Amino acid sequence: MGEEVTWRFVISNIGEADLWNLRVTDNKLGAICSGAFLASGRSFECIANGRAEAGQFSNLSSVVAN
Repeated sequence: MGEEVTWRFVISNIGEADLWNLRVTDNKLGAICSGAFLASGRSFECIANGRAEAGQFSNLSSVVAN
């Protein structure tokens, strides 16, 4: 059921403050990755693999940090 796919998540800190203890989650995939520190103006990337369901669908991802 569905094709194997790779999702690429690019997390960018566009604010003026550094971020600590980042957690990236997705409403369908669950926990994606985490990072200890992300400086202001920097980015990092997470990769997740899974199966895409046939037809149209959407995911909602979020990042939480201190």
